[in-house]
Amino acid sequence: MSNINFKFIPAEYLGGQLVDGKPGNSFEDTFDSVFECIQNCIDARKNDDTKAILKIHFKKAYKSDLPFLDSRFTKHVNTSIRCKDKFCLEENIVNLLIMEDFNTTGITGNPNNMKDQTETGAPNNYFNMNFNFGGNPKLGDHKLGGSEGEGRTSFCLSSKISTFFYYSIDSTNKNRGSFFGISYLAGRMVEHTKFLSYAYFGKEISEDGKSQCIPLTENDQLIPLVAKFKLKRKTDESGTSIIIPYFLDVLNNKKLLISKIIDIYRVAILRDKLEVHVEEEKIDKDSILALNQNSIEEDGKELSVTQKELCNEYYKFLQEINIKNIEHGHEINFSNSVKLEKENISDYEKLLSSYHSNVLIKIRLNFVVNRINEAALDRNNKFNQYSTYLDIYIKKYPEWANILDKLNDFIRGPMSIHKLRKKTMQMFWLIDIQDEHASLMIKNAEKANHSNISGENDKLQRNYKGAQNLVNLLKNISQKIYNLITNDENTTDRDITKDLFSVPDTTYGIRNTKNSLEDNDDDEAEDNLALENKNNTKNKKEVDPVVSPIFERLKYYLQESKEEGSKITYYLKGIKYDKNKIKEKLKLAEDYIESTQKITRGSFKKETLKKMDKNVAVFKRRILEYKDYISSGYTFYPRRIEIDAAYDGEGVSNPFKKYSTLDFDFGDDQQFLFNLNGNVRLVQKNENKIRLLAKNEDFAFAVTGFQKDSFEDVRWRDRSINLDEPDSK
Repeated sequence: MSNINFKFIPAEYLGGQLVDGKPGNSFEDTFDSVFECIQNCIDARKNDDTKAILKIHFKKAYKSDLPFLDSRFTKHVNTSIRCKDKFCLEENIVNLLIMEDFNTTGITGNPNNMKDQTETGAPNNYFNMNFNFGGNPKLGDHKLGGSEGEGRTSFCLSSKISTFFYYSIDSTNKNRGSFFGISYLAGRMVEHTKFLSYAYFGKEISEDGKSQCIPLTENDQLIPLVAKFKLKRKTDESGTSIIIPYFLDVLNNKKLLISKIIDIYRVAILRDKLEVHVEEEKIDKDSILALNQNSIEEDGKELSVTQKELCNEYYKFLQEINIKNIEHGHEINFSNSVKLEKENISDYEKLLSSYHSNVLIKIRLNFVVNRINEAALDRNNKFNQYSTYLDIYIKKYPEWANILDKLNDFIRGPMSIHKLRKKTMQMFWLIDIQDEHASLMIKNAEKANHSNISGENDKLQRNYKGAQNLVNLLKNISQKIYNLITNDENTTDRDITKDLFSVPDTTYGIRNTKNSLEDNDDDEAEDNLALENKNNTKNKKEVDPVVSPIFERLKYYLQESKEEGSKITYYLKGIKYDKNKIKEKLKLAEDYIESTQKITRGSFKKETLKKMDKNVAVFKRRILEYKDYISSGYTFYPRRIEIDAAYDGEGVSNPFKKYSTLDFDFGDDQQFLFNLNGNVRLVQKNENKIRLLAKNEDFAFAVTGFQKDSFEDVRWRDRSINLDEPDSK
């Protein structure tokens, strides 16, 4: 490679303000460089109907084959505060993370031109890629993911030497190839000379008497240079290959990488807009469902059985949206308010009925945006007004699903703004933004890494008038719709905090505090079954096709409120189940399900079969719960337990909302006494709320303080959340 004109070329500081944008503050995820590559891959599709393909692989190269990583470069690395391992350059082997997109245009423009436009006036994307940081080169295009050009610095941040290279083939210019490198080293002093934050690798030229760096484009030099990096791209395959040398070790967690790609880009993948290869593993619309069954969470924890089943249902929800051309049966017309009332939703009663029938619902949100008019000659024409819309799809969780998960998406074009997902609803939802003017407004509200939006974003404030309330509403509109629906069915807020499956929870309008809604769905089914059994026995109807075993629901803990002397005491006590008995009950339940599938249904009456099918549905839900319990190591702990209390009254449907500090305060040590035994800690006791942290099942808790004569008036409710690690809040 000695004849190849490709070398390290730092840029000297010549005066003025020396600026370091500190991009590390914007990129916090381990795999942000991969996400940036995926976004660029989608942006660079040859047309909107083309599927973007990204291939990720891990390779090795000999440092001796990369002579441009020379002693001069080493001096700059050694003085840089941005490099994470200055000694890795002493190693003979260079680990490479390579990400290559296909079905894409490659970087377009003129690599030999140091201006933002080509000779024909077209955008010069080589200049934008190489030198235009923070200049909003893509902000005006609603189809593109990026805006300020900060994303490419994530490639540097993923390298121990804060450096990356690219090889790009431009489909719009006879498949012309180019090779270039960028280092983010921050301002530094090397041999008494001050240098700018960014340095480059490429071909050195002289322009206006100054040394400049441009991409290498000569084929006779490109071919041997590219061969050293073992890229998959052929010389006639347009697209861009990103090469990260000495990549951070944490990036080599392929299972977590696949899991995160599936999680964040599931909508684009299911819509066949994106396909990703991680080594030999292909993630596309046909494989994503099976791959998801092996997904892991950030901490390496496997998904529970119920999580996998519920995720399958979410994929069905997304596929139903893709397949069906659903007319929007409901509309919301935005009126510049962050509040949402049921009167704002057209045909709300029909929506409520459809929701409880588990029907897919489409709601169109109509609104107007006032976008700055760049061509305005006076203040009267400063803004242009556009009518636009977005679509909201919702569907109720299946009846058996008693967990919460972030099975929802906020999509602009094909891109997921994934930090807007919520784990507070038992409802699938998708906010789908495809119209040009809605997409562009949301793009201006996006933060640096396009994973969240803010009504206070500087770009939004600068380019739009009066959009803050709209953006703030969009961040929570799914929650507001869910709250309207659940309030109308008199559902408590326990639904937004329960985890895995329901916990003992006394709710509004139920006077017997010994009862709970823990088994609400199952209890109703079992009560109906019991009534049918009673009637069948009384009328001497036919016997059950298969006799069901006792298969009760597992509980996190026991709860009880009782009178002791002149006071009321509320108890919680952890439950530890016997492993062998759990296995026995599970086996009996599975055998029962299998037996019901073997009967001759024509031999039994419709009412008998209906009763059996109801029982089977309850057992299937419960089997998932038992398997979750086993896969978690026969424990539900550690858990955070939250307890509320309130006084009831005539005509009060929700006493907890009527609570006042004048009623009582758990922080009053003169009135309330607390007793904790075993592995439980009291972390909050104020107003009508108590919060506990239980490390395992070996605990007991009690609070005493209400007077005996108020026993019938005190309402209790509790909910608990699974914790991977007990927090100290």
